[in-house]
Amino acid sequence: LVRQEGIFVGGSSGAALIGAIKYARTLQGPKKILVLLPDSGVKYLSKLYNDTWMRENGLLKGAEDYGLIRDMLDEHPKEVITAQKTDSIRSVVDKMREFGISQVPVLDGDTLVGMITEAELMRHLLDQKRDIDEPIAPIVNPNVTRIGPYATVDSLAEIFSAGNVGIVVDQGKVIGIITKIDYIDYLANVTRS
Repeated sequence: LVRQEGIFVGGSSGAALIGAIKYARTLQGPKKILVLLPDSGVKYLSKLYNDTWMRENGLLKGAEDYGLIRDMLDEHPKEVITAQKTDSIRSVVDKMREFGISQVPVLDGDTLVGMITEAELMRHLLDQKRDIDEPIAPIVNPNVTRIGPYATVDSLAEIFSAGNVGIVVDQGKVIGIITKIDYIDYLANVTRS
């Protein structure tokens, strides 16, 4: 009711409305029906008006109904472009330009150690005269969000709202990166089918 009609009521009001609709279907011809909505939504903020609680209790279809992270990766397989922490700034910039990407996961061998973005590179290079052939290790942002392939698509919303990217790690290896546009594209395609 709140989403479609802007009426902020509780569960009893929803039940009253459903009852009235069922009753109206039994009537012959058009009739006017008055439905009293007996409660307010104030008492239900942590339940009926909490999408997480509603999903956990099977009362709301959510993004988790759209599958797992691995489903997104399987639908549009992409090569994961990475850099090693010993790579030079120059080689990382060249890689970003070549592949048209704005961020690169940084590895130490096969282990994810962080992410490097255009913004971090720009800040670093503008900070003072820097040697573009120095390694990227000192400017790698270690605060990355790892997500497993068996996590639900739903879990991406929180990652993106925090301004992060989803780096998919399976058994310690980076197997994918999911950006906001990947997420939007996946949801749009799943919704259409």
